[in-house]
Amino acid sequence: MNFTVLCEIVLVASCWFTIYGIRGLPKNALWSASIGVFFLSIAAVLGALKFGGVDGVTSIHKVFTSLGGVGVSCLGISFVQAGMNERLRKYSKNVGIFVLITGSVLAVFWTKGPWKLPITIIGFVSLVFGSYTYYRECAKIFALGLVAAVLIATSALVIGTKGTLFGFLRLDLFHLTLACSILCQGYSLKMISDKLK
Repeated sequence: MNFTVLCEIVLVASCWFTIYGIRGLPKNALWSASIGVFFLSIAAVLGALKFGGVDGVTSIHKVFTSLGGVGVSCLGISFVQAGMNERLRKYSKNVGIFVLITGSVLAVFWTKGPWKLPITIIGFVSLVFGSYTYYRECAKIFALGLVAAVLIATSALVIGTKGTLFGFLRLDLFHLTLACSILCQGYSLKMISDKLK
């Protein structure tokens, strides 16, 4: 097994951990987080198959890689949907639907388009604002949300997926950083879920 496949498996495991923590979220937040984790985990499974040498998954992997970006945004939006600010929760339902439909259509028909950055920014901002609504209630939720947001920004803007960095493939570092971000989000969403019980 090569290291790239192992990184994809770590990403899948982080998604499964997140599924465990989100079960008690409000309906809209649960849907957004579930869709986000689903897209991310399918992309990672297909990536493990592709980099493991399985033929015939490259084209579907490209689509799900783009859908994985939509998944990151959906996961971020779930923080606003589970947040403590009522106005933001109402607003986030429409934003979540917009991101899901628009991002999914574009991911299927325009996998390399410039639409990925605005979709990612929406998820990033939602993650930060949703986490911030818990600042007074539980600083750990806020801190984990911020760490997750910084990890997303680092993976996308600093690490990237082409070439090498410190002797490692950037793609592998990207996946490991994203897995850490998803773990932070999963644990934070679990704490939110526990608070809402």
